[in-house]
Amino acid sequence: MSKLSSDAWKALSPYLDDALEMGDDERSVWLTSLRTRNPEIAEHLEILFQEHRALAKEGFLETFSVGLPGGLGLAGQTFASIH
Repeated sequence: MSKLSSDAWKALSPYLDDALEMGDDERSVWLTSLRTRNPEIAEHLEILFQEHRALAKEGFLETFSVGLPGGLGLAGQTFASIH
């Protein structure tokens, strides 16, 4: 998984929000356009999307299991508060 600094995440966040609302084909065209305006941001986004596709292909979210005793889930639990 990519290691990005806090500043890098802040720079990517608005672009990522927009891109996640697009379908794959639309996102591909959008990234091509973005590469001409901001190649560094486009490169970071492309890496994140490649990692996302790889994880989705592996079924990461579908097969992840914490293994809590008694079959208890984590839904509704709060682990940390970030301010």
